[in-house]
Amino acid sequence: MNEIDSQLHPRVKMTQAEFDELEISLINAQFDYSELKKTIEIVPDKKWFVRSKEPDDDEYYLFLSGSNLDDLDYLVFDYAMAFDTKEQAEKWTNPLTEAVQLPVEGE
Repeated sequence: MNEIDSQLHPRVKMTQAEFDELEISLINAQFDYSELKKTIEIVPDKKWFVRSKEPDDDEYYLFLSGSNLDDLDYLVFDYAMAFDTKEQAEKWTNPLTEAVQLPVEGE
């Protein structure tokens, strides 16, 4: 789609889960949404994380992980604690860490 097309036909951004919910509603309403699908852009789900401001010696960022206050640690992304909002993540930052929003695959 070129720039003129995108101005005439603006894209709607939604996550895959949002699109799936919309699609079910449109199917149940027996609505032909084939043209509508062309205007939808699927974007990745995103969550907030607390990570180190600088990568470690191996060039990996360390992420806040753990399930409770007794279990907190900084590990690789695979074990990161995810937050729904920036405000929730910022409560856990310190001078060496920052809140960042990153795409996540399925939960």
